[in-house]
Amino acid sequence: MKVLLVGAGAIGQVIGHQLSVGGAQVSVLLRADGQVPADPYQLHRLRSGRGPVTETWLPHESLRGLDALPDARWDAVLLCVSSVVLRHGWLPDLAKRVGGATIVSIGQDPGDLAFLQDVWPGTQIVQATPGLFAYHAPISNRDRVRSGIAYWLPAGPSLQLAGEAERVKPLITALSSGPFSVSEAAVGSGEMRAATTQPYLAMLGTLDWSVPKLRQQLALPALAAREATTVTAAMYGMAPPGRLSTSAPLTRVALRVLPLLVPFDLPGYLHLHFGKLSEQTDQMIDGWIAEGQARSLPVAGLEALRARTRASNAGS
Repeated sequence: MKVLLVGAGAIGQVIGHQLSVGGAQVSVLLRADGQVPADPYQLHRLRSGRGPVTETWLPHESLRGLDALPDARWDAVLLCVSSVVLRHGWLPDLAKRVGGATIVSIGQDPGDLAFLQDVWPGTQIVQATPGLFAYHAPISNRDRVRSGIAYWLPAGPSLQLAGEAERVKPLITALSSGPFSVSEAAVGSGEMRAATTQPYLAMLGTLDWSVPKLRQQLALPALAAREATTVTAAMYGMAPPGRLSTSAPLTRVALRVLPLLVPFDLPGYLHLHFGKLSEQTDQMIDGWIAEGQARSLPVAGLEALRARTRASNAGS
């Protein structure tokens, strides 16, 4: 399998390495001014209660810009970039160069699928929902990993793939080597997960990424999450999740327990990772509001949360 990886950030490097372990020939597309790595990528798989496992891999090729793409038949193209970057106008040029390759997107913005379908046929698109944590190490002085990419695979699927079976199954085969767990999922499942969690992360960003402060102010993000999941369910013809999945009490317990379970600085990770993705988070909230208004669904909580993020952005 010939794979083109677009976006060699933390998640992209982990998935690219996993594909390489499974026998895929993985090439990386860099920005036109990007730096070709001289050394192999270094990855550290974190384990609870034990030391990390260090792995390295070097892409088959590192290509600078779309004009550098060779005349090759790609089997899959992984878009490991944010939903904001997807909308920067470069996808039509990429589409001309990759033909009928399976297009895999890790974005979970409610408008991503429709946006991609303006460029490629829907049957060509696979949506991926990562169930892993990955970051450029170190986060803080408490981090045992001092360089490269650190990642952790919690219990459950490391990656869920939604799309046509003939597109999904070869990817599952290629990704299932090593510690990864990969499974098929229903279309919209990644968006539903985002609708459950992103309102809380948006609220956290308005509180200077203070988890203790968030635990005291869960009512608004809980309401926004209920609205976002209702909107997402209407978009994909799904049954909305139960109220417990977006409830403030459950989230309060999770915010106390999770930092004790993960083998890294979880508050530091949330600040580092989602702080960089705040524009994407705002875009997602705007999407839920627009979809909810179009479907005459309640969005008052989402609107109030978006007002908070605007005020926070203006003050930063």
